[in-house]
Amino acid sequence: MNIIKRTLKILVILAIAAFTGCNLDVTNPNTPTEEQVLNSAEGLKAVSIGMQGRLARGIDDPVIIPGLLAGEFSANSNSFANDREFQDAVIIEDNASVRLLWSHAYQTIKSANDVLFNLDKATLSDGTRNGLTALAKTVKAVEFTILLQSGFQQIPVETYNTNTPKYVTKEAAIDQALTLLSDAALKAVTVSDEFNNDILGAGFDLMNTIKMFQARLSLMKGDYANAATFAASVDVDATSQLAYSDINKNPLTDNFHTRNMFGVPANWRADAEAGDTRIDALFSATSYNGGLDWPNADENNIYTLNLWAGEQDPYDLFKYGEAVLIQAEAAARTNDLPTAVTEINIIRNAAGLADFASTDKTAILDEILKQRQYELFATGVSLEDLRRFGKIDQAKVAWLPYPQLERDSNPNTPANP
Repeated sequence: MNIIKRTLKILVILAIAAFTGCNLDVTNPNTPTEEQVLNSAEGLKAVSIGMQGRLARGIDDPVIIPGLLAGEFSANSNSFANDREFQDAVIIEDNASVRLLWSHAYQTIKSANDVLFNLDKATLSDGTRNGLTALAKTVKAVEFTILLQSGFQQIPVETYNTNTPKYVTKEAAIDQALTLLSDAALKAVTVSDEFNNDILGAGFDLMNTIKMFQARLSLMKGDYANAATFAASVDVDATSQLAYSDINKNPLTDNFHTRNMFGVPANWRADAEAGDTRIDALFSATSYNGGLDWPNADENNIYTLNLWAGEQDPYDLFKYGEAVLIQAEAAARTNDLPTAVTEINIIRNAAGLADFASTDKTAILDEILKQRQYELFATGVSLEDLRRFGKIDQAKVAWLPYPQLERDSNPNTPANP
């Protein structure tokens, strides 16, 4: 077992080199080519481990960008010029954060495709093959979801072995992600101990991640029946996390604490309902002036975010409260208002708040959105929530521009929305 783990560590380095643009096909008899890595069982395991690491390392922009656009976060005097563009609502195509969001996602998708398109070339047990398939398809679907909820109107979904992939609409991308997750769910039923113990990241709950993203995407699609069904199938005590270490550190810690580049606008604390126990857990109790002259005074008077203070703090791929609120929203949108209120009160009571009572659909939907804003704060869903609830005019911008680098290399890149 130790020999296998040492081999995996070596191959992870080789795999990561491939992901960052290095050509492994070099004339060195002591170094495996990319083809050799991808044709071997140990190589595919290593790529799968590296794929999870890449997802974890790139999680900061998918949280920060929609958070800035939706008003969850405020850029301060320590932030970079490209991040202040989101605050100013003037985002250039060459924005470095947009480019990194895009490239991280597609580099991770490349890793997933490397696994999926080479599985048949390696000798693997059925359970390990199932696990690798389920994990790769789930990670692809997660990255598609990240791109869509971060504000891209169209994205490429068939990207393997092509430099000029075609773009598809948001609706088509959601369908593709749901197909991937459906396939992943079938494979994830029977996986090997080897996959669970040596490949799947610590704290990563594969099956419940699949269910939650099926629920989230179905809600984005407007398929309320399936959204509610998938959400109800998530285990009530489920958590799924991306893990970090003293080497692979949580990038959100650097952004919110080490370099202190972002804060939480004062209105997020001021607008909270009295007695909400989530507030002190999320935000510091003392505000400070961010040092910039934003038009909205609340964006200058900001609070420190309490999350991810430690470099090894994990990132939650989802919170169970999302499953409850998806069921509430699905019920409200299909006019089952009593069920919607029941689900709302599960969340309110857990936050120390009294029951909400209403028979008015608009009031119920407004309450669901408010509960999502606090229960799912800093999870990357806020911009998509504003869009779905018909409040996208409250965002800094409705859609992100496509990266200039993508436009320069791919003639299929659409005009910016």
